[in-house]
Amino acid sequence: MNGVIAQYYLCGRVRGGRLRGKRFVVDPAQGLLAAIRAAFVGEPTVEINGFGGAHYAHLAVDKRSAQVFSDAGYRLLSFDCREESTCHAKGQTPEFGELVAALHAWLLQRRSVEELVSAHPGCEIQAT
Repeated sequence: MNGVIAQYYLCGRVRGGRLRGKRFVVDPAQGLLAAIRAAFVGEPTVEINGFGGAHYAHLAVDKRSAQVFSDAGYRLLSFDCREESTCHAKGQTPEFGELVAALHAWLLQRRSVEELVSAHPGCEIQAT
């Protein structure tokens, strides 16, 4: 599914069970923000904003947040994990499902950076 993120998203292997097997169909004109919103439907505590960019999404839960960026072809997704405005980790992945799993772990399960690194090797997460 690499490189086709703007057309549809498949989260068949997301860890944690809740997202397993969900499929997200997104209008390419809406881009990353629409896909992130679709992935977190049913999570009322997650605030999601795009601040006007098709290739950007900002997610926040309490004092934790994450920024997600995509390249113009939606082939690589980069993200950072923040707490109280301090960046604790950065990562990147070509797989939307891996991204959603890592964001879910950071924001909703409140995992540590070390836990993110070990549980999500496909995201190439590094502590900052």
